[in-house]
Amino acid sequence: MSKRGSLFFCKNIILILSSIIFFQESLTAQTVEFKKKENANIVGGYENLIEGSHNSTFGSYNLVKGNNSSAFGTRNQVWKNTSSAVGYLNSLGGIDNFIVGYNNKTNGEKNLVFGNSYTVSGGYSGVFGIAKKIGQIHGKNSYTIGNDNQIAMGADDNFIFGNDVWIQGGITHSVVLGSGSTVKSSHEVSVGSIGKERKITNVKEGEISSYSTEVIIGKQLYEVEKATATNIDFKEWKKKLGLETTTDQLNKNLEKIKKMRKK
Repeated sequence: MSKRGSLFFCKNIILILSSIIFFQESLTAQTVEFKKKENANIVGGYENLIEGSHNSTFGSYNLVKGNNSSAFGTRNQVWKNTSSAVGYLNSLGGIDNFIVGYNNKTNGEKNLVFGNSYTVSGGYSGVFGIAKKIGQIHGKNSYTIGNDNQIAMGADDNFIFGNDVWIQGGITHSVVLGSGSTVKSSHEVSVGSIGKERKITNVKEGEISSYSTEVIIGKQLYEVEKATATNIDFKEWKKKLGLETTTDQLNKNLEKIKKMRKK
């Protein structure tokens, strides 16, 4: 390298080092300034709009209002306090809401969405799944795990585990298990629908008594059927009733009878 080239190279190195030092000083100054401001916000990306205090956004075309809220991604809108969106085209209109996914909307308090194309407005409700069109979850204290599920307004305290399930308004405290299952009343557990029933297997025997609310299984019903059939097994019934008599006991009873007769 020539003397002139070496000098030019050294000047460039000095310029780069100077730029790095300036950037570090500028970053330090901004950090100090951020700590001084009570309503400081953090913005990173392109064409983001942020208002309120202690909010943050990273990405593009995001809108964040309220306080202590955040948006990460593109075209998300966060309107209230302590809410966060991660993904694309999500809108949060309630307090303490959290969304991860695409094209979701929330209203009301403390809702949670992990998925795509769901609207949750009940409050204290959540979704994990994807809807082909728009899944509507309007019941309070309700959760759905699956795709294309619907919970109507007024259908509170329900739980869905499956796909293509719809719970009508007024039905509460019910559980729906399995894709395509239906539920028609409150305080109900459904594992299928008319014409598409499902078996429940590996269930332990339930208690049989006047106060029992436990499930009776096929094995127990078979024993009842066997005991009430024409070919009644009296020996088995005596065992169940504690009336079984052994040969020794019978002989002892006969000896007692003989002694009583002699007297």
